[in-house]
Amino acid sequence: MLTGCKSLTKLPVDMRKLINLHHLDVSGTKIVEMPVQMGRLKSLRTLAAFVVGKSTGPSIGELRELPQLRGKLSILKLQNVVDARDALQGNLKDKKDLKELELEWSDEDADDSLNEKDVLDKLQPCLLLVDATNWALPALKKLRIKRMKLVKTIGVEFYGRNEGSPIQPFQSLEKLQFGEMAEWEEWVPSGSGSGGEYGPDFPRLQELFLEDCPKLRGLGHLTSLQSLHISGCDSIQFLPEEGLPPSLSFLRISQCSVLEKRYQNKAGEDWAKISHIPCIRINDDVTI
Repeated sequence: MLTGCKSLTKLPVDMRKLINLHHLDVSGTKIVEMPVQMGRLKSLRTLAAFVVGKSTGPSIGELRELPQLRGKLSILKLQNVVDARDALQGNLKDKKDLKELELEWSDEDADDSLNEKDVLDKLQPCLLLVDATNWALPALKKLRIKRMKLVKTIGVEFYGRNEGSPIQPFQSLEKLQFGEMAEWEEWVPSGSGSGGEYGPDFPRLQELFLEDCPKLRGLGHLTSLQSLHISGCDSIQFLPEEGLPPSLSFLRISQCSVLEKRYQNKAGEDWAKISHIPCIRINDDVTI
């Protein structure tokens, strides 16, 4: 394990010879790109991070040669994917043992939103795109989505149910994070609700984080939530009209001027709607 080796910037060029290697964790390092021919490490079970190289570096398509990956996988520096078809060759859809998937575009050179969308489409995670409905991660427990500059609406496609698809992609999801979504305005539930054909959208979701989404106007329908964090979402004026789920035990609101005023401790006009929650934190004011 190389976790936390902050001075580490590259791996040995002969890394490809370690064909019996089972675990490689380079999270917390400063590795610029993976060595070439990483696909030869077919015994890998754990690869915490895959750093996409520039045009002369390793291709994301090498992930297709690593069928045994499980646990968490972070694919970093996706702005270096020049041809979105390379992302399709990564064959993420067949890696059924992945529990957590993180996709990251670095700020550096990341100014092509259309290419970002195409890469996401070809990666085929059941995330934000209309064409990503034939693949899902029913075992996924954690999902973080950040800096998707093109996204304005998250709708039924997010749930993998357009064109009559029966897939319930988030049946095991426990933690969901959205961050730095500058243009995201609307979160539309699938329409199935708690008693629909497919059941609730997130039947096991326990933690939801909404951070720095300044144009977002509301939340999705949540049934089993235990912890809700809202920060830097100044366009949200109300919490869900149907009420927060009775399972909610922690609520944090910060840098949301309208919500802060509306749900202020004992003084806000809608304080009574949240006063039953065991622990509430609005900015630095904590109510237990």
